[in-house]
Amino acid sequence: MVKMLDRLLMFLYSLFTALCAVGVMLYGFNRLPDWLDPRMADGTNTQKAVIVITGLALFLVSLRFLYISARSGREKVTSIDQRTELGDIRISLDTIENLALKAGSRVREAKELHARVQVTEAGLSIRLKAMVDGDQPIPEMSETLQRTVKAMVEEVTGLPVADVSVYVANVIHTPAIRSRVE
Repeated sequence: MVKMLDRLLMFLYSLFTALCAVGVMLYGFNRLPDWLDPRMADGTNTQKAVIVITGLALFLVSLRFLYISARSGREKVTSIDQRTELGDIRISLDTIENLALKAGSRVREAKELHARVQVTEAGLSIRLKAMVDGDQPIPEMSETLQRTVKAMVEEVTGLPVADVSVYVANVIHTPAIRSRVE
């Protein structure tokens, strides 16, 4: 609803600005009708009111568009919408984050996982933060984690995963458990 209102305002603003531009050109060529010409010596209050209201309307609409342009980059996508022949499907980003965590937990060496998902033009961008068990090389474990998460998210959601970034925050020291046999 708000987007429709913004589009309507943008259309009206553009139309009004075009009309004002035509009026300025007509004024420059001395072609304005007498009732609208501000050069008339007996300027009426109606003319002044029209000019003030016009200026105020332009100012308010300009402020609205300035606000829209300042906040437009900060809109947060909370779900991904897909359309099928049977209807619409909406998958929340929280769901995809939980899927990434579930897939990451299948990699034994990855501990204390945290996931963030962003929607990009190329697909989903998944960021994982993990603590790892230091028994296996980190690059191998990270690649395994990336492949596992990417495969599961793509399989379950049907959405393309552009990249999976892994940030290894620390190494967990797991105490060796010694079993005593008597």
